[in-house]
Amino acid sequence: MLAAIGRASHILSSVPPDGDGDPVLARYAAALSRCRATWIGYLSSSGVYGDTGGAWVDESAPIGTGRRGARAAADRAWAALHREARIFRLPGIYGPGRSPLDRVTAGAAHRIDLPGQVFSRVHVDDIVGGVLASLERGPAGTYNLADDLPVAQNRVIEAACDLLGLPYPPLLALEDAGLSPGDIDYLNAHGTATTANDINETRAIKKAFGAHANRLSISSTKSMHGHCLGAGGGVEAVACIKAMQDGFVPATMGFDEPGEECDLDYTPNEGRHRQIKYAMSNSFAFGGLNAVLVFGSAH
Repeated sequence: MLAAIGRASHILSSVPPDGDGDPVLARYAAALSRCRATWIGYLSSSGVYGDTGGAWVDESAPIGTGRRGARAAADRAWAALHREARIFRLPGIYGPGRSPLDRVTAGAAHRIDLPGQVFSRVHVDDIVGGVLASLERGPAGTYNLADDLPVAQNRVIEAACDLLGLPYPPLLALEDAGLSPGDIDYLNAHGTATTANDINETRAIKKAFGAHANRLSISSTKSMHGHCLGAGGGVEAVACIKAMQDGFVPATMGFDEPGEECDLDYTPNEGRHRQIKYAMSNSFAFGGLNAVLVFGSAH
């Protein structure tokens, strides 16, 4: 492989990062940085831009603000690797055998209740065309290879159903749709301010959310309305819904210093403004009768 890199005039990597980073760069970064190639390409993802709240992005927009931290790191590393590097950021890819028409025909299509989320797409032939054009005349740099018609995924599935004369798939609830932990913005904790609960709830949050736990806004509204026992879940559900409506994370009042292992963002003593698309409420009862609800827009 090292000899091939040394001889190559053009090099293209389509290998995504794994849990340990970019496997190609881990093995061959030094050789690639010194090679004589006149063209180096890397297929990245438009997911590096994160959730922009519907705003348009171009190649100058910041990256690494969403859940694709490993992909963003690889994107940056390839861009800095060689003066002839071209980064191609790709959205959702479709083509023969992997189109909405194929999924609807196979009964594998679904609609997910994710209001406000829109995506661009790109046909596999357009990726090939873009890369080939770059081989001939494209300068080094970053390119977004995508259509300019972002739309909700549900609308794509519905259009495919219309063309095929088939009914729309049912709109799935969030738990059926497999909502990603990274989609949760605010968590109303059970938060009883007891040693046993707070440590174990923090551990559970870290286990469930992984690295996203450090980006969650968390608070215990029990610090203001007290523990309502059987009514607690209902009261805290209202708090979640109001937090989404107002774009405001309620505070954990009376927060002096965190307990052992309690090192997340518990919104101490002062609420803050934040866009909240999805909120989660934890309710933990005596005897292990636990419930967790996720709230989103009703649109």
